[in-house]
Amino acid sequence: MGGSDCEHIGRGLLAQPANTLSSLAYVLSGVVLLWRALAGRPSARLAPVVYAVTVIGVGIGSAAFHGPMPAWGRFAHDLSIAAVLAFVIGYDVAFARRATVSAGLAVFGGLAGACAVVLALWPDTGNALDAVLCAGAVVTVIGASRSAAGRAPADGRVWIVAAGVLAVGVLLNALGRTDAPLCEPEAPVQLHAVWHVLTAFVLFLYGTAVLGPREQARPKIRA
Repeated sequence: MGGSDCEHIGRGLLAQPANTLSSLAYVLSGVVLLWRALAGRPSARLAPVVYAVTVIGVGIGSAAFHGPMPAWGRFAHDLSIAAVLAFVIGYDVAFARRATVSAGLAVFGGLAGACAVVLALWPDTGNALDAVLCAGAVVTVIGASRSAAGRAPADGRVWIVAAGVLAVGVLLNALGRTDAPLCEPEAPVQLHAVWHVLTAFVLFLYGTAVLGPREQARPKIRA
């Protein structure tokens, strides 16, 4: 079985078939987000394009980790998750302060770089790092949505749906971990795979219902 994701580990490109194939949900979400970003106003593309590519990176890292499992798979998996959380933190901090897109991307780059160093030196800190970044992302998302800049573009129902889906995902993922009550290593449908799909949806929702509208509504100033 996987270290904590229940599914039996076989051989080949799909060592964990359910967890590998479900990772493509991130790639699909990222590709659609990228298409939407490129179809938008040119001056509003930068942040959505970077976000879309980051979401695609989550899918690639997850598929590598659960599929062929190369030596670098774990690092790519953990860093890609940290990177998408770092993007949310950097972007929302800058947005709440009415700073430029470039300022938000600078924070994102700095956080992602620091995460890469931490994961390279201490590979076992991935879960702890994600927990810290996730808490930071929640705080900055709330702060940005309640700021004067964030009140108009975002619909309150978006946050309710996202929180509900994420809560269900967290519960199912916990129940489906290795040695948890609902762990069935040989089952074709894995709860960790469901977690992939649900979190891919949440990332897609952030891109389409929050990030995209904010950037389209942003005054036409230099990034």
